[in-house]
Amino acid sequence: MCIDNIDSAYDVVNYLIDKGHTKIGYVRGNVRIKAFEDRETGFRRALYKHGITPDPQYQITVGTKTETALADMEKWLSKAKTVPTAFFVDNDRISYGVMQALQQAGYNVPDDVSVFGFDDLVFSAACIPPLSTVHVFKQEMGCEAVRRLINMMDGNRGVKFKTEVCTSLIERNSVKNIK
Repeated sequence: MCIDNIDSAYDVVNYLIDKGHTKIGYVRGNVRIKAFEDRETGFRRALYKHGITPDPQYQITVGTKTETALADMEKWLSKAKTVPTAFFVDNDRISYGVMQALQQAGYNVPDDVSVFGFDDLVFSAACIPPLSTVHVFKQEMGCEAVRRLINMMDGNRGVKFKTEVCTSLIERNSVKNIK
């Protein structure tokens, strides 16, 4: 059982483009787990679909903890000549550091730069501004996994399944419509 990371990231980028963003950066964790790789694939597919070439100067690799993401983003911002109008970020923990670095550098989120995370962690609704993010149905995934385990224990092994669970976009206040 896994998250449909490719389509979820694709949906985020389409959402940002629908809001008028065409200069979209990607903040990626420095540990490249499969989920992050799939999110990057979805990010790139959506840009290409709209005829937008990903700008390498806006692909930023940062640590995967909030503190390391903050420090790495601060370093990037100190050297950056420009920033995109929006960032898609591998997950919410990284997003917290990215938003904090942007704000400390004098950027207003979302007026100057929009930020979109992934995972819908509990703090995402409480940060300032509240983070737009991808909601992952973790409890439902856990329930389904238990159902399948019980089914296997009852001797119904039969066919093996690989299931991708869809997500939903949570619109909060970290994305500005610039149309």
